[in-house]
Amino acid sequence: MKRFLAGFLTLVLLLTGITLAASADTWEDFDAHLNYEGDKVYFIESDGSTFKGGWKKYVITYDDGYTDDIWIYAKEDGALANNEWLELGGKWYYFPGVVMAKYTEKDKDTYYFFGEDGAWTGLSAKTPGWVKNGSDWYYLEADEEYDWGNFYWGGSYMINDVPYYFDKNGKMGSNGWQKETWTDSYDGTTYTYWYYAQPNGALATGWKKIDGVWYYFNKWGYMYNDIVNIKIGDNHYAFRGSGAMVEDSWYSKTWTYDDGTTYTDWVYANKDGSLATGWKKINGTWYYFDKYGWMRADEFISGDEEGKIYYYVDESGAMATGWKKIDDEWYYFDANGVWVTNSWIKDGDTWYYVEYTMLKDGTYPIDGKEYTFDASGAWIK
Repeated sequence: MKRFLAGFLTLVLLLTGITLAASADTWEDFDAHLNYEGDKVYFIESDGSTFKGGWKKYVITYDDGYTDDIWIYAKEDGALANNEWLELGGKWYYFPGVVMAKYTEKDKDTYYFFGEDGAWTGLSAKTPGWVKNGSDWYYLEADEEYDWGNFYWGGSYMINDVPYYFDKNGKMGSNGWQKETWTDSYDGTTYTYWYYAQPNGALATGWKKIDGVWYYFNKWGYMYNDIVNIKIGDNHYAFRGSGAMVEDSWYSKTWTYDDGTTYTDWVYANKDGSLATGWKKINGTWYYFDKYGWMRADEFISGDEEGKIYYYVDESGAMATGWKKIDDEWYYFDANGVWVTNSWIKDGDTWYYVEYTMLKDGTYPIDGKEYTFDASGAWIK
């Protein structure tokens, strides 16, 4: 009943000049709608009527969940455009079968390029390689042995180990920033990629300073951006959302876990952009960064291979000095941040003793003698 109503609604919309996309289906489902009568093919709606006079979109769904829109065109008598060229609304369309061609299709010995709407762009070529159309450049990859060809479009492509960018109409980008945006038909996520084309069309790769700002492009010409920590050469670097390399500054990224909790990672970029590692003094405060450049926080840091020297960095990452309460116990760190153990500490006129942590609220043996400390840890003389 639902399929009958859907077919009836489709017919009503067609009579009013509106085209309705068929429900997402497989190629087998699409083929089941086709009726062959001699050299003509007709599309039969779910209610048994023949689709006539116009365009129809059919959504194909593949096993992995991705979808693809295909288009057919029915003439006034219902016969579908099939293995032919048609001029519609001042534009040329090609149907290698009953489905409208998109992007690259071959007719006889010539490859043609069609836009996303299926209209021929005016671009064609018989042999692979660079193709000039007016003042613009295009590139055709073709394999005559397998009777296959493709005009490059919508992204970065390697040609003789050099990356180039081609827009959605197949035109090579040159002399400036190039932007590629596409939406994943599976989950609806939109992705944006940036490239920088030089005057000859070759994309920038590696480090590139543009208008006084440093950027990094991988071997495909893709610009790194919104990356908190990535290794390039012998160092790690961070890149802002704009793609600009972080210099002489803190940079962070907050991660959200499946349970909704968040965690923020911090790095610090030196003046040359390389991320700080080891100890670094920033605005008068010492911080510790591991070998990858991540700031450590709320933990003890070993200062030697023998494990005799330790430091502590608090929740902010700052190195502790003096008294520090950790897990309800008091620790003492000297002016250099070294954890003090088995020592007397004089604070003002009061003496304290730290074994590993401060002794308090009791009597303890120290160097063969007993000493008493109150609840605050002060030695009671």
